[in-house]
Amino acid sequence: MKKFLTVLLAAAIVFGMSACTIQLSTTNTIPGRNSADGSDEPTPYDELTLEEKMAYKTVVELTAATDYSADLLAPAMDASTELWGYINLQGEWKVPAKYKNALSFSGDYARANDLYSDYIYINRDGEEVLSAIEKQPLNVATVFSDGIAAVTIPTSYDQKTQYVNPEGKAAITIKKLPATKGVNYKTLKYLEVATPFRDGKAVIMRTTNATLAENNENRYPEVAYVIDTTGLALASLPAGMDASPAGFDDNMMIVVRNEEGLYGLASDTGALVSPCIYKSIAHCEGGMYLIQDAEGMYGYMNKNGRRVVGCIYEKALPFSEGLGAVYDGKGWGFINDLGEVIIPCEFDDVKALKTGYSGEESDTGAFSSGIAVVSKGRYWGIIDLNGEILIAAETDECPVMAVYGGYISFKLNGAYGVLTTECKYVLAPGFGAIGEFR
Repeated sequence: MKKFLTVLLAAAIVFGMSACTIQLSTTNTIPGRNSADGSDEPTPYDELTLEEKMAYKTVVELTAATDYSADLLAPAMDASTELWGYINLQGEWKVPAKYKNALSFSGDYARANDLYSDYIYINRDGEEVLSAIEKQPLNVATVFSDGIAAVTIPTSYDQKTQYVNPEGKAAITIKKLPATKGVNYKTLKYLEVATPFRDGKAVIMRTTNATLAENNENRYPEVAYVIDTTGLALASLPAGMDASPAGFDDNMMIVVRNEEGLYGLASDTGALVSPCIYKSIAHCEGGMYLIQDAEGMYGYMNKNGRRVVGCIYEKALPFSEGLGAVYDGKGWGFINDLGEVIIPCEFDDVKALKTGYSGEESDTGAFSSGIAVVSKGRYWGIIDLNGEILIAAETDECPVMAVYGGYISFKLNGAYGVLTTECKYVLAPGFGAIGEFR
């Protein structure tokens, strides 16, 4: 990887605040190329090509941030051991690096993997609050929401999923859920599908006895139910439809899939808001959804199922902070919810700021905390909501790992540090990886 940042630090690197500065590569020191007539007058910045602008923006001195939150924690990898723990914005290990993997905190709890790849929940003091159910390790686990998480433990012949509280006790009983006519259940205690709770609601589907079901020619497909935190069935989804494992979004809608593998959108009452006619649907911020039609083209609809931007793009990302990243066949740019181009389609690539470091499963789009990460030619850059380049880097791969809450995890010569979205540095590079501060 080519040089991203030239670090002007003392011989001993300190992973915290210091009076030193971090400076980008200074290969060019004036805004632009010399004029065609051979004079020494530089080309005005506004007349530069996009790649030349990004090259110029590598000439930036990054000063130390003086105001930051001491309470936030992020998963980080120890560069020497390649194990994960949790650090604060002073670079202090608040939870020792002893995990195979770790995700960002969701409220008071975070999910990590031990050296055997089993899941463990820890609190902000680093205490392991839950690692097993019925003395069996957790091999699947969702983040806690509404004080409840869905976990899966192995059995001698299969696996079983249930909802638990932070103490590992069963949080919901499903014995009183309605039975589906013609369906034989393997158990009335464990689940096949258990989505995270949002605003007190989740979607579940019970485990059926597949062998008996296959031999029953007149069987009915199992129904997915919307339940509350007591386990009471509030509604059901149409028969034969599967619910997204991500559960309800902030519109209290859920993506569903029919038996033909096409996607639609249902409300928390079980009613279809959009029929299952799309190859894919992804939730966006601001009540929007990214859709892919039968021909594979992308557009957007609102939470009422009405298309607001036609499926005219070859590639696209979900809306975030009012803008959607789209690829028009020539380049990536950004549109608003009226379909108007706000930032021209002239970038080679746009980083999808996935929220995997927090345990959530959907994309948040390209913008987070007012910035997006884009590339052009040899450079990756950070732009604001107006498309203005804040800083850039000459690098073969994207140097940004995560952006959340005003902080950027960035990479220099194989090590990660932290910048603010105002492009001031908080932590000098020195970690194997850094996720989202939450």
